[in-house]
Amino acid sequence: MSMTANIDSNDIAWYFGGRTENADSSMTYYNDVYTYDTNHSYWGEVVDTVQQNLRPGFKAGHTANIVDGKLFVLGGIAATKNTTTNTFSEAIQDYSTALVFNLSTTDCRIANISTGKDIPPSRLENSMSEGPDGHSLVLFGGWYQAGVERTFYNDVWVIDTCTMDWTQQTVSGTAPIGRGGHEAVRVGNYTIIMGGMSEVSNTAHVALLVCQSMSNCILLCRLYELD
Repeated sequence: MSMTANIDSNDIAWYFGGRTENADSSMTYYNDVYTYDTNHSYWGEVVDTVQQNLRPGFKAGHTANIVDGKLFVLGGIAATKNTTTNTFSEAIQDYSTALVFNLSTTDCRIANISTGKDIPPSRLENSMSEGPDGHSLVLFGGWYQAGVERTFYNDVWVIDTCTMDWTQQTVSGTAPIGRGGHEAVRVGNYTIIMGGMSEVSNTAHVALLVCQSMSNCILLCRLYELD
């Protein structure tokens, strides 16, 4: 599963996490953070400049979005390293916490979701796009596997990064089929959802998620499936 890449307002790309498969089919997970200056074609590693206890955890298959100078990392696989055997144990990360990495100070903290609130079911390979209000993130889709059964989602959730509250959105229109591994790109109030995998082979169609920011910072969503 891949790392994440985000570009900030200074044209600096931020790369975090990911994993690689070893020759014995075991996995190596990463918690390093690299930057790439797109204006000067320069790579830099920033994690080594901070204390060990401020490093992000080992992650892969997560989402990462830049909001107000901070990188919000959610979901995915969280791995714990056994320093004696140099191996990793894995667990699917739920949505009760978020990893928040400050791009200016390069410190990292765990932000807890407000207690007593609903959170999305655990999943992998969902999309997370920025909301038009500038501080919300919109989750769509993903999949979760229990035993041999794999469930694909087509639900929509919104997290407000100011309050760390999740809200499941009530949507109208014809929802696209559940999927994971897709892409979602926001253009104005529109999020374009493309591709991915699902229980059926055809996920080549494109869907639009229309979001309007309200005064109470709740996003109203409508899904369309395009021919």
